[in-house]
Amino acid sequence: MEDLSFLVKQTFKDQSQDWMEEDEEGWEPEVELPLVPAKPGLFFHVDHHGGTFVIRSLLSDNLLIDLEKIKASPEDYPTLRLISEGRARWHKLNYFPCEYREEAEILHQRLGMRRFPVKEESVCNISDPGFNFWIEKTAHGFILHPKIKNLTSHSRRIGPILDAKIALRRWSELAQVFEALPLGIEFHQESGSLCFQAEEAWLGEAFEKIFLQGEFSSELSDLFKLLAKRSRELPVLETTWYFLQEAALARRFWKKVESELDYWS
Repeated sequence: MEDLSFLVKQTFKDQSQDWMEEDEEGWEPEVELPLVPAKPGLFFHVDHHGGTFVIRSLLSDNLLIDLEKIKASPEDYPTLRLISEGRARWHKLNYFPCEYREEAEILHQRLGMRRFPVKEESVCNISDPGFNFWIEKTAHGFILHPKIKNLTSHSRRIGPILDAKIALRRWSELAQVFEALPLGIEFHQESGSLCFQAEEAWLGEAFEKIFLQGEFSSELSDLFKLLAKRSRELPVLETTWYFLQEAALARRFWKKVESELDYWS
């Protein structure tokens, strides 16, 4: 499936100044928006102004049906802020498909309609926890930093994909869940940061991909299934499963947001 944002932007990006002048006089070309999947998800517009941006998001039970409604009457969807100077700016419309509406709701509640700094490290001081999480790779794992004061030159920003307080609790629960397996895996906290180490390289890569790529590997899924058969702490196992799944989901979405910011920068 072609990316909606990319295709529409390509239509507009290389147009000449003469075209823009014609458009300002009232002529508006026909825009063919590509088909989106008939799945739940989010429509969103990264509203970028100077050093900050807002993710203007709209929940959808069916992206394909709702796109037709938006195309017919964009003025009926003011939260997307697509209309500027009396014209719909279709090149700003993006979408993110989800398997379930609940996933879209998580993204909308956590990241939608909030203002973020483009360069958080430039506007937050060391005592400010900020919005973003940062990942620092280590010899046998990684560290997730929620605070700017803990960053190193090797830290990479991965976005506000976690709630800091919830993440601290879930990290302790992950330590509890995985202590049942002889895998040489360790979850611990240090100065508010979340530390992970694993003797098995594949296991370290599987957890790292969650926070870097937004990927939840089949090997990690199989490991959780094995734990479900052997563990008596099923409620804790379930909460940690959903915690990691939601982290991967938020990271995938944030990567699309980052691509939009790179495009307009």
